[in-house]
Amino acid sequence: NLAAVESITLDDVEVTGDKGSSNGYFLVDAPKVEVSNITVADGSKAYNVFEQVGVGTDSFSASNVKVDDVALKHNVFNIYRPNNDAVINISDVNLNLNVNNSNALRLANYGNATGVTVNFENVAWTYENTPNKEAADWGWAGLIIYQPATSDVALGGDLTAMKTWKFNFKNCKYNGVKVDANNFDEHNQVFYLYNVGGDGSMKDPVENGLTLNFV
Repeated sequence: NLAAVESITLDDVEVTGDKGSSNGYFLVDAPKVEVSNITVADGSKAYNVFEQVGVGTDSFSASNVKVDDVALKHNVFNIYRPNNDAVINISDVNLNLNVNNSNALRLANYGNATGVTVNFENVAWTYENTPNKEAADWGWAGLIIYQPATSDVALGGDLTAMKTWKFNFKNCKYNGVKVDANNFDEHNQVFYLYNVGGDGSMKDPVENGLTLNFV
């Protein structure tokens, strides 16, 4: 558990060993968080790697992150409480994920924040080394999942605040193929909304008024 009044910086760390609970390997609690040069080693059993908890997030930055762990059980980055006008930057990241319940970034919006910007640049991901592909749940696999949790469930599926957010993707590739406005909703699932309105379904972000930009 890492907590600070102003900021947390984590650099040059290798994640190994077991952390099989529903909490993150790193619970970070500060308005500003920067992580860089992080490797999740093959054989690690991390559930979530980073969870931003506690106070609201003004900025979260992750760069040069590599995940070799096909046993990862859930998400790499988890941010639940962005503040108004928060900025989330994910860059130079290479993810070899397990298709079962794995996403690069999970978002929630506890505080009903507006004006949030999420930037992905030079991010590559694949599920090609997933064990037992026949049994894998492709429906859950994606780059970003927005999933309401606890207090933002009370929003009842109202995405008014999130319609002010911007999601930017620059040179992002799934299985070596650059994602764009035409292919993002294929099984690579760059972004989807899960359980919005409490009905347990997955929804298309563009059809629900969110802004996705591809370069």
